[in-house]
Amino acid sequence: MMKSKIIEFLHKEMNFTVLAFESGLAECYSANELKEEFTDEDFLKNAVYSLWATKENLSLFQLMKKENLEWVCQELYPDEKIIIWAHNLHIFKQYKTFTGFEPLGAIVSNKIKEQSYYLGLFMYEGEIHTDTGQPYKIEKPPKKSLEDYMHQVQSPALFTDFSQLEKNSDNKWIFTKTIFLESGTMPTLFVPRDQLDGALFVESVSPPEYLKRSKNK
Repeated sequence: MMKSKIIEFLHKEMNFTVLAFESGLAECYSANELKEEFTDEDFLKNAVYSLWATKENLSLFQLMKKENLEWVCQELYPDEKIIIWAHNLHIFKQYKTFTGFEPLGAIVSNKIKEQSYYLGLFMYEGEIHTDTGQPYKIEKPPKKSLEDYMHQVQSPALFTDFSQLEKNSDNKWIFTKTIFLESGTMPTLFVPRDQLDGALFVESVSPPEYLKRSKNK
C-alpha cells in the first residue's frame, strides 16, 4: 500500500512515467506491448513474477539485471523519469558481501547512480509474506538498530532524507555501521548514508492481497 501511494504521487505530482519492476524483462516488455488487450489485473498477473536463482548463479543474475536496467534507462526510455521497484538489499549503492557478491544498485553505471535517488523501505512490526506467499511476523528490532531509531519518532510513517543531513550526536547512526533487519528477521550491518539517499519507515505493516495467476487448462 505504501509503495503504491508513493508511485501514485511520483506519477501524478512529479511526472514519472515509467515503472520498472525487478522481474523478467521479456515478460514485462511483452505485457507492456499487449497492455491494451489486458485488464489491469491480468496485466499484473502476467507481467510481474518472483525471480528464482541459486547462490551460484546470483552474480550472473545481477549482471543480467544491470544490463537490462541500463538498456531500459539509456535506450528504451532515455528521456523519461523512471521508478525502479526492487528489494532493499538489491539497490544498495556500495554493498559487497564477504563472498564478493555486489547487488544491482552497486554495479550500475556511475551515470545512473548520479541521476538516481536510492530510497529504502523499512518496518517495525506486523506481518509480511515470503516469496512463496507464506505469512510470518516481523521480529522486534534490536536496540540501536535503524528501525529502533526511527521508531522513537513515534510516527506511523516517516521519511528521512539522508542526503541532506550533516552528522551530529543525534543522527550519527546514519553515518556509522548500524544494524537493520533484512526481510524483518535477519540482523544485517550497513552504513545507511553510504548505501541509501533516504529511508521510508512504516511503523506497522500487513500483507497485501496478492493476485493469483490462472492455471493453464
